[in-house]
Amino acid sequence: MAQRQFDHLPVYPIQPLLLARDASAEAGLQDLIRCGAQIGYTVQAPKRSEIALRGKAVLGLGLSEGNRLKAALLGTYAKEVWSDAREALSAVWPASLLALLYQPGVQADADAEAVKMEVFGLLAGAKDVPEAAKRALRFLWRAWNLHHQVILKGRPMSLWPSVGGEILSDVTTFTPVLTCRVEDWQIGWDGDARQDSPMFLKVRDAGAALEAAWSVFSRWYGEETETAGARLKAAARKEVLSPPHLYHGAYEHALAANDRLGQGAAVLEGISHGRLFSLHTARRGTLLFRADRRTAAAVLQLACRQYGQTLPPPQAAEVVGAYLALWAGKELAFAEAGDVDPGPVQMDGDRVRTYTAAADERGVSVGIFEGGATIGGRSVVGKVMTEDRRAFLVGGGRGRIALHALGRRGLMPKALAMVDTSGVDLRDLPWKAALAAWAVYASKGV
Repeated sequence: MAQRQFDHLPVYPIQPLLLARDASAEAGLQDLIRCGAQIGYTVQAPKRSEIALRGKAVLGLGLSEGNRLKAALLGTYAKEVWSDAREALSAVWPASLLALLYQPGVQADADAEAVKMEVFGLLAGAKDVPEAAKRALRFLWRAWNLHHQVILKGRPMSLWPSVGGEILSDVTTFTPVLTCRVEDWQIGWDGDARQDSPMFLKVRDAGAALEAAWSVFSRWYGEETETAGARLKAAARKEVLSPPHLYHGAYEHALAANDRLGQGAAVLEGISHGRLFSLHTARRGTLLFRADRRTAAAVLQLACRQYGQTLPPPQAAEVVGAYLALWAGKELAFAEAGDVDPGPVQMDGDRVRTYTAAADERGVSVGIFEGGATIGGRSVVGKVMTEDRRAFLVGGGRGRIALHALGRRGLMPKALAMVDTSGVDLRDLPWKAALAAWAVYASKGV
């Protein structure tokens, strides 16, 4: 989360910290089971998958953390979460301090800075105190200070989740804060780009205000990220996929194989089987969006351009393997080359380098012409043969090659597919094979 989204505030908002007494996987799972029971749903504990267990534990922790945060704002956190520990803590920590931290409601005459100094002074000098007692004091202080700062002092509170907030996108159209005012509560801030921010709520207490704030935050966040994702995908299709570079198939295939692409200031990860991706950039934070892998890989390339990053170019062999796998749905290699009849091509010599691929009763042969070749005066660099169709690779200028089907009167005017080969030396045999592999992949439209 980038801090600049709060830079315009007169005071930096307080960020709620974790308030869970036990943040273990088992405790998180039990939280989820209890949350499920409240709505009549039985949660089954995973028996084998550690990943599934951790996922459910984090979900349970996040859901139950909302209740603890609400209790902190209402001033009931100490009683609800640590009531059974007070007697044991009184043997370790000063009674006057515990009385203050356990007291419900707002202590208008309390000096928050003095309380903070006392708490952290005790923790710094408590070398022989059990960790459980130190954790309890830290968490009691967190809840008390949150209540004091937000309710009494009117300090804005960040709505960024303490559990799971690290995977959310930064927001730019509104300020994600909740502020307690004299007669109402405020969500957002003056000057926000959203016309409906700030929003004012007249509610009965902090608990109702927090629930309303979460609902508004979720709606505003969803609308902003959906718009941002749509714009980014549209820009990626226009700037990266019109047409895609010859390298792009290797990037797409790598993303499919590893669920991760990129490095440094721009990284793309697949985070679900539903084509949900996470793009993390150093400047904007994390953006979640849905797309096919082809578009998602293009989004990363666009982000790299915007942030001065470079995706390492793939090797020719990687490009070959990627396009053949994308065409066949499995790893594949070129088989022994067969002959390709040049057909109506006028060639400068008769040199043709041929490549064949076959999978699931499908077969494609590609011939790359090593000398000059033309059809009807148009320069062609290769021919694609499927079972019943023919198409040709036509040089389109500006480093672009297009695949055109062959009709009765010559090449069809509309390209079936197009690829950018700028920066690629097609005189090099490995890159001839890479172009042939792309032609096999593009033959799906023939």
